[in-house]
Amino acid sequence: MTVTDLHSKASRMRSREPVGFRLLIEEQLKPIQFAYFDTGKAIGVLRQHILEEIIYRNHNCSQTKLDHYIRSRLQQYFSRAALLIAECLEEYYRTNELIVHEYIKTIGNLQERHIQQVLVTEEAVSVLLKEVRCVQNPEHEMYQSWLQEKTRQEWLVHVQALQKALEHAFDPSAK
Repeated sequence: MTVTDLHSKASRMRSREPVGFRLLIEEQLKPIQFAYFDTGKAIGVLRQHILEEIIYRNHNCSQTKLDHYIRSRLQQYFSRAALLIAECLEEYYRTNELIVHEYIKTIGNLQERHIQQVLVTEEAVSVLLKEVRCVQNPEHEMYQSWLQEKTRQEWLVHVQALQKALEHAFDPSAK
């Protein structure tokens, strides 16, 4: 099962919505013909997109309210985006490739794309690990969003697997 497959289902294990997945395909992967997935660039692209979206949706409010929305929403939405990127890395580490599906408008169909290389830095892994650890806190909005304890526990197992994969990214002795 690929990252795109997982996001296309309304799976209770996922981060609930593919924040910016199509954006990553269009802005990062398509221009380089799906040659590689750059985690640092993906983090930057999604963070910038989220900020621009918050500003766009709240452009009529005062600067004070806009600042409040940015402070309260940017981190919330970025947590979801970080989990998406972490899921991509976990898939790559597990299968040695990242499979995404590009929607081809002219034929109205999805085209499977295989990405054989992932560029990852310690800085990017650090950002992702921070978010993956943060969402496991019972006070975090994402943690609290699960209505049933069984579903929450299944999600936690998934997030902990992401954390483990990220922790092993730069520590081969931890495997």
